[in-house]
Amino acid sequence: MLHAIVYQEGFAKKVMDASQASQTDKVRALIQSVGVHAPFKVRYNPTGIHVTLLPRNAQVCFSIELGLCW
Repeated sequence: MLHAIVYQEGFAKKVMDASQASQTDKVRALIQSVGVHAPFKVRYNPTGIHVTLLPRNAQVCFSIELGLCW
C-alpha cells in the first residue's frame, strides 16, 4: 500500500477523495486493489486516514497501523 501511495500516480488522491466523500466501500476497494489481503480496519477524517492491518488469526495479539495526513 505504501508503494502505491508513493509511486502510483493518482492513487493517493483517489483514496483521499473517496475518504473525504465518505465512500468507505471505495476506500476499502482501493486499498485491496494494491494487494492488501490481510483483514484491516479503515477510519478517516478531514485531515487524514488510518489503516489498521489485523492478524488473520484472532489469537495472535498484534496490529500494524498506518496513519497518513493530507
